[in-house]
Amino acid sequence: MSEDARSAPGNPECVLYGVWNMHESFCLIEETEGRGRAAEIQTIQSATTLGDVRALIPKLRYVSLPFDFEDQHEDETDDALWHWQEEPAAEDGDWPEMPTAYALRAFEDMSIFDDLVSATGAEIVTTVFSGDYLKIPLDREQDLLAVLARHGIAATRDDAVIYALAGSQDV
Repeated sequence: MSEDARSAPGNPECVLYGVWNMHESFCLIEETEGRGRAAEIQTIQSATTLGDVRALIPKLRYVSLPFDFEDQHEDETDDALWHWQEEPAAEDGDWPEMPTAYALRAFEDMSIFDDLVSATGAEIVTTVFSGDYLKIPLDREQDLLAVLARHGIAATRDDAVIYALAGSQDV
């Protein structure tokens, strides 16, 4: 692998990957983004009052609330109780995003994506309500890692972070 390929735009230096059992698939996300998103999702989930959420909003770097928080709660005080699962987007399963969807955006360099799909037999799955995701077969982990290594991308497996990206604590 040449230095040019390793430093080319769109090539993350390290990806985080893990299993998302709901889709029976591996998930991929740039590592810093993945850990940052997971931490922010968990912080949002730990908020218990509207004031907690209002204080978090300007600090969020990776995650945005999928609902118009202020419009929905404009007449409520900061001490009003709040639970993330009672927000319409969470109730509908639209927030947080499916962790398998991140792989579709992991590489700006489409040759890496194409190589990954070809080597692992991955396929883009379209859902009616939640959009597309990449299904990477669970029996192709070594192929997945070989593709990433071939493109100079380190990989760290962390199933707990993948589950946190989905808003779940259960691994």
